Amino acid sequence: MRVGIDLTEIDQVADSMSRFGERYVRRTYSERELADCGGETEATAEQLGVRFAAKEATLKALGVPRGFGVDWRQIEVRGSDRRPTLHLGPSVAALATAAGIDDWLVSLTCEGHLAAAIVIGT
Repeated sequence: MRVGIDLTEIDQVADSMSRFGERYVRRTYSERELADCGGETEATAEQLGVRFAAKEATLKALGVPRGFGVDWRQIEVRGSDRRPTLHLGPSVAALATAAGIDDWLVSLTCEGHLAAAIVIGT
């Protein structure tokens, strides 16, 4: 079993959305994630912030160092914030297979200016 946790400041996500717009959103989130958030132009910093926290927590659970070069869109949080599921693209799935992980649980939450995620891989 592997566990990862992350806290993300929602204000930093909002700042990235404001400063870099579509470039940030399309580089970080998959089409499916954006659709689950109501679309690219409707997604809120809170919705995207919890997904970013889950992406970071997944990398921590896999033991992948920061700056490893993983495509953020290869870690996809699907569904609502209340019943999320985690899906991995081919490159990250290969890392999970190498680590002996084939099942994932994810929990997301927001409170004030923080978004948090816990990811468990078994």
